[in-house]
Amino acid sequence: MEQRMEEEPENWSAYVLTEDQRVYSYLGKYRCAMYEFVFEKLGVRMPFSEFAMAVFAYLHLAPSQLNPNSIGFIRAYELVCEHKKIVPSVPMFFRIFQIQRKLKDGKQCWVSLKS
Repeated sequence: MEQRMEEEPENWSAYVLTEDQRVYSYLGKYRCAMYEFVFEKLGVRMPFSEFAMAVFAYLHLAPSQLNPNSIGFIRAYELVCEHKKIVPSVPMFFRIFQIQRKLKDGKQCWVSLKS
């Protein structure tokens, strides 16, 4: 789940959500919930890449507010750029993917990407 040098201490911990919390709930300034499969199946690693952080900043979102499949889109875009030997860019990413926002009970819920 995490890429670090052997001598560096772990800088994450597992946290189980309460019954009234969701993965997109605010958990504090330095916490965010994340589905385990994002790391296991999509190959995402902590810390997030500079490009992924730039996408989160552009969207004004924490990683937990973005639909897990959309995190896979970010990773796939990075891999294609790496294969093509080009630098990934946020403007180009958003020429390919558009934002979708979902409401639940009148409140902002998931944000996802579509192409």
